[in-house]
Amino acid sequence: MALMRPAVQTGTGADRGGPAVASRAVDGVDTFPSGVGGACTGARLTPWWAVDLGTAIDVGRVCVVNHGDPALGQ
Repeated sequence: MALMRPAVQTGTGADRGGPAVASRAVDGVDTFPSGVGGACTGARLTPWWAVDLGTAIDVGRVCVVNHGDPALGQ
């Protein structure tokens, strides 16, 4: 439903693969080498992320996954 849809977030964190932009959360890639990929808002007090689904859709479930960073013990 959200695959390749426009996405935005409060800020852009950085990871070893470059800027962790919002579009990475909807690009269909769900496996990443350690520390590369995903969307990250960086160190924000009130972070948010949004995706434009293009139309009104009844959403029954939302799953947010924090992959963490093994290098940081997460």
